[in-house]
Amino acid sequence: SSSSREVTLRVEGMMCTKSCTPRVDAALRSVVGVEDVSVSLASKSAVIRGSASVESLIAAVNGTGKVATLLSGGPSVAMAAPSSSSREVTLRVEGMMCTKSCTPRVDAALRSVAGVEDVSVSLASKSAVIRGSASVESLIAAVNGTGKVATLLSGGPSVAMAAPSSSSREVTLRVEGMMCTKSCTPRVDAALRSVAGVEDVSVSLASKSAVVRGSASVESLIAAVNGTGKVATLLSGGPSVAMAAPSSSSREV
Repeated sequence: SSSSREVTLRVEGMMCTKSCTPRVDAALRSVVGVEDVSVSLASKSAVIRGSASVESLIAAVNGTGKVATLLSGGPSVAMAAPSSSSREVTLRVEGMMCTKSCTPRVDAALRSVAGVEDVSVSLASKSAVIRGSASVESLIAAVNGTGKVATLLSGGPSVAMAAPSSSSREVTLRVEGMMCTKSCTPRVDAALRSVAGVEDVSVSLASKSAVVRGSASVESLIAAVNGTGKVATLLSGGPSVAMAAPSSSSREV
């Protein structure tokens, strides 16, 4: 359509076409609004068509353990310019063990989110302070994509975000890859609860599903699950088959 566009992401960390590129491809296709994906190991890039936000696409790639940055098709230099919507957000980050690999990876993941202007990650305080206009959901999803678990400390909705509202709804996700209740289901549960707008979560290994209540976007929920190394797809509670169909608001990212 007239609003359709092509967005190209640079993807660092892909080593092979046997597992790396298929995993990135699957993660991107799981994002609501994506119509088509082309991942190239040779050019270290991914071209995506659809109506999904750049933030959700980057978070999906980061959820596979790779690091994505925007090359074209969305805000670039302008996104780093301070604006009236710029603010400071502080996240609690659990799971960082060292400054050699952990904190740099969290820092890089956060800086890859569209709208981020500056990042400061501290191992001592187990926190990350981010300045910019990026959504809290996209920041949390980026951190969770590194294998850590982020929760909001300040700079966004806190207690109020858990209060039922007229926009509250129930979303059911199919979650592939969970093997046990000792680590898999608790990790998926924690990742989903870390998403701004989530009120309640129920994860089932038996049915390979997660039922989430709240006002969080489907994109942010899927990105959170994918950030744990699992693969989530929408079962109910949001656009399903229709989400893959080109529409007037479709664009290529």
